[in-house]
Amino acid sequence: MRFRRLIVLAAILLAAATPTVSTAGETQRLYLSGSGPNDTVTWDFRISEGRRAGEWASIEVPSQWEQQGFGTYAYGWEDDKPAEVGEYRYRFIAPADVATKRVQLVFEGAMTDTEVRLNGELAGDLHQGGFTRFSYSVDELLRSGESNLLEVKVAKESSNRSVNEAERDADYWVFGGIFRPVYLDVRPPSSIRRVAIAADHSGELELAIELLGDRGQRLEIEIRDPSSGSIVDSTSVPVAGDRVELRRRVESIRAWSAEFPQLYEMDLALLDRDGAVLHRQVERFGFRSVEVRPGEGLFVNDRRVLLKGINRHSFWPSTGRTLSREQNETDARLIKEMNMNAVRTSHYPPDTAFLEACDRIGLYVLDELPGWHDAYDTKVGIKLVREMVERDHNHPSIIAWNNGNEGGWNTALDRHFSSHDLQNRPVLHPDEIAGGLDTEHYPSYAELRARLEPSWSRRLLPGLPPPVMPTETLHGLYDGGMGSGLEDYWDLIRTSALGAGLFLWTFVDEGVVRTDRDGRLDTFYNLAPDGIVGPYREKEASFYSVREIWSPVKLSVEGLSHRSSPLLRVENRFDMTNLRDCTFEWAWLRLPQPGEEDAELRVVEEGTVPGPNVEPGEVGELDLGAGRPRARVDALRVKAFGPDGREIHLRVWHLRGPQGFSRRALEREPAGVGEPSSRRAQRRIELESGDVRVVFDAETGWLESIETGSKRGSLKGGPRIFGHEGVPKASEVSIWNERGSATALFRFESSFDYVRWRLDSRGWLHLRYQFHSSAAAEAEGVLFDLAADSVKSVRFLAAGPHRSWRNRTAGTRLGVWNRERQAKPPWESWDYPVLEGFYAHPYWAVVSSAEGSLTLLFESDDEVFLSLLKPRFPSGDSIDERSLARFTAAPVPLLDLGLLHTIPAVGTKFHRFDELGPRSTDRGEPGMRRGAVAFRFEPRR
Repeated sequence: MRFRRLIVLAAILLAAATPTVSTAGETQRLYLSGSGPNDTVTWDFRISEGRRAGEWASIEVPSQWEQQGFGTYAYGWEDDKPAEVGEYRYRFIAPADVATKRVQLVFEGAMTDTEVRLNGELAGDLHQGGFTRFSYSVDELLRSGESNLLEVKVAKESSNRSVNEAERDADYWVFGGIFRPVYLDVRPPSSIRRVAIAADHSGELELAIELLGDRGQRLEIEIRDPSSGSIVDSTSVPVAGDRVELRRRVESIRAWSAEFPQLYEMDLALLDRDGAVLHRQVERFGFRSVEVRPGEGLFVNDRRVLLKGINRHSFWPSTGRTLSREQNETDARLIKEMNMNAVRTSHYPPDTAFLEACDRIGLYVLDELPGWHDAYDTKVGIKLVREMVERDHNHPSIIAWNNGNEGGWNTALDRHFSSHDLQNRPVLHPDEIAGGLDTEHYPSYAELRARLEPSWSRRLLPGLPPPVMPTETLHGLYDGGMGSGLEDYWDLIRTSALGAGLFLWTFVDEGVVRTDRDGRLDTFYNLAPDGIVGPYREKEASFYSVREIWSPVKLSVEGLSHRSSPLLRVENRFDMTNLRDCTFEWAWLRLPQPGEEDAELRVVEEGTVPGPNVEPGEVGELDLGAGRPRARVDALRVKAFGPDGREIHLRVWHLRGPQGFSRRALEREPAGVGEPSSRRAQRRIELESGDVRVVFDAETGWLESIETGSKRGSLKGGPRIFGHEGVPKASEVSIWNERGSATALFRFESSFDYVRWRLDSRGWLHLRYQFHSSAAAEAEGVLFDLAADSVKSVRFLAAGPHRSWRNRTAGTRLGVWNRERQAKPPWESWDYPVLEGFYAHPYWAVVSSAEGSLTLLFESDDEVFLSLLKPRFPSGDSIDERSLARFTAAPVPLLDLGLLHTIPAVGTKFHRFDELGPRSTDRGEPGMRRGAVAFRFEPRR
């Protein structure tokens, strides 16, 4: 029975391994594994230690064996990491025609030391290094048309100390296994081994082509534009030897850049003396030049560019570093969506699918050789540099190579990059001056400003100063870093002659699904990389902030009101694009009232206009052609779209402030029943209107309760003046009744000037207050206790969708937002946007709780922030003192509901908020602060 199953399995494998369509002379790729986590092949497997040790079982390939239920999890910082060894076995039948072909057995990636046997014989030397493609020539070992046994032994820890130090003693999860595909590369005996392309933006083309076998008689080369199918160049080159070199000029090409990612296809055909095709190979490339100019900056295609980048690991919670083509594509598109134009492939080369996506959608890439804080020895490093550069050479997206990271570089390897790189791209040392760029990590604002001064580098280096491009900046931790402080950092970079860009740390939260802990996501305390998107690519708050700060189009409007037509100022921050290649959509909007069902911003009228003729770096005017509609409108929304049709900017401007809006809302309320009244009883003051009763402390003016009928709401305990010491007592208290309202006024001889409460005949309780700001407090305003545990959800019209900090207000827009109260904190649930926090430009809010609903209407146009519940931060439990949340936590305690005139700033993992620039420290000028808001409590029925 078992023998019959083997025969059936062999037949299936033979059918799967034989291409259904084959063109003469083309390379065939016959997968022995799957191509990714959603397309795997089952192999036999045994592991030496940890879970399921010693038993032969089945495993899916490619995969990380921890995610398949084997072995032991380890984080790079842990001592005594498990030294597991995995043994793989796989039987396959090779097609009969491979007997006449050249066959390479290719591994795209295996962690970490890999020994390969085919039919009992060693395929070649032990491969050391987990992140590069390696292969073995197996012509003589492969049995064509017969069953073959592939045996692979993978050691999680390398026998080479430098490999472990470079790859595994690092600040990320370390895994084991064959995590990228395995396949047979089958090509004719006379064939093309490698094509290296150097094509600059002027059309100058240089080729270095390595050949195998008899080598044929000549090469025919065609270059075509894949978007149109047209041939833009062709030539024929005689073959003499095993290497062909060619230089020529191609006319009328379009250059590749992140803004215009024009790709071309090069079709190379090796012909025999009769003109028959021996081998054909297609390479995709772009015409692109890169140059670092001392004292000037980084140039692509002779245009100065600023890299707006992020660091990215290859990672998915359930599959570790085994990714599908679609997941790689998704990551590239999310990075582009943030208006970034660059990515650093920290701390190792990525899947080729990711580089192909960067080529296609337009992202500049720093491709990195592993080496976290320690480097490979020279012998191993030379081999891995060659494997990395040969695999990735022709991607136009790659504009520089990184030789390790933060001290993890072996300078003896620098020259080996250029020996394999026909383009001679810069070789950088991230966190050092090398390759002509200063890539210092994690500068404070003051340190970055100093490094951008030409005099700074003259103390260290002769000649012109190097352009500055930190390759790790504003380290994210929970809700701190990245978008917080970026505006100030970016202003320094873009306004300096030495600015070349910066890279944020990091892209994704690396929480791994623990198969040994019932699938719980584990971020290794707060040490695992904390990104701008969650483990499953949930967009965090800084995602939107970065998107706005790095938008290549900046819009502003002057004098916009409900009586005037808009005049828009537009700034072009592209590197190469004229705004006439962009389009703009406008819409007049109506803001909803809090009581309206399914209230959203409603489009009254909309249209589309082409962009104006504004060159990069210039400012112009945008005529929307949007006359004021006759119907009532409250806001103007404008969207900008880039040359590729992607939305790159969105702004919403309100035409009238909350004061006029709330007045209109109250006018729509039904008339009240009965006249309001006020009375003083011992240490309390009471206001009544119909079935609404409000009680205050007569000494402090604090609200003690608000009741409707027999039900009491949860709002109480304020207004407390936040940011000032002590509890002020009123020096003067007045109460009075007048037609339609009852009022209680409290005056103070302190920084709190007065508090005035007024209950109207409709049951609305109106608060007005005034206090003197000292501009010394990190947060300032008035607060209430809301019994937060009873809050179920909040619906509000304000700037969202995410909360703001003092140094992260970008990326919000006026809208109606619904937020459910989250049981788990955000660092455990990744349920974004987070409810708790500060929201700019509030108009109204409806807080739903166990008691009922509390509606707030803001009645002043003075700038205030709605403070909803207390922002939560982790306790800081960690094995690493540097990673404690003390840098990111709000610097002051907060209550559950408030109107704040100054809100806290937030820091990063490595820097306090006050080290991040003027937006982080600016608390405004001292003076009078005023605010007004109306409350109404409606009990749950």
